[in-house]
Amino acid sequence: MPYVKETAIVGGKEISIETGKWAKQAGGAVVVRCGDSMVLVTAVGSQLPRDIDFMPLTCEYRENFYSSGKIPGSFFRREGRTTNEEILICRLMDRPVRPLFPKGWFIDTQIIASVISFDKENPTDVLAMTGASAALHISDLVFNGPIAGVRVGRIDGEFVANPTFAEREKSDMDIIVAASREELFARADRYHGAHAARRALDLAWTATRIELREMGVTAADAAACQDLASYILFPDSVTRAP
Repeated sequence: MPYVKETAIVGGKEISIETGKWAKQAGGAVVVRCGDSMVLVTAVGSQLPRDIDFMPLTCEYRENFYSSGKIPGSFFRREGRTTNEEILICRLMDRPVRPLFPKGWFIDTQIIASVISFDKENPTDVLAMTGASAALHISDLVFNGPIAGVRVGRIDGEFVANPTFAEREKSDMDIIVAASREELFARADRYHGAHAARRALDLAWTATRIELREMGVTAADAAACQDLASYILFPDSVTRAP
């Protein structure tokens, strides 16, 4: 595949997705970058399906010490085991993409996100979510994507898309949203008040729409997902058509 790079401005920050240079033997491989934080995401699948009754999808996310210029100081000089936060990010990668595979998908599928550079300013979890979709989208696997991820914070009453670590210290809200053409998944670590959360969701949806537009998702698809998002976060206050 030739070298391709696409960029989008989200929350005043440039997010780029490039492919064609890294991990060329993988089915799909992209590098997602924001500032000097970079995540390499690869997607591969087996040639033949397995005789099983579940979908064999594996997502892995690793934050290696070398990405921030550090070498483990233990006797073995090796990386540690997967942390709880890394496991949660794996789930954030898994939950939005799993429903976008066709029914009866029994091909072993693996998505691996490796943080290759970390600037200690821009988080890499939402980059991994977007990268998982992009890697699947350009691979030879059957995938009804794409998706995009965004984090929303609130500082002094103003909502901020993809806040930095310093901004998150001042924020009283932390909501992560991943949106596809037909579904939306939200993880709310903390927020105060349903009204504020709804406004944050609107901002998150605007940000993900910018990213999705770069991947060819229409405004009608985005609007349909916004209605579903409100139902997911506030099921008791939203009436859905049968």
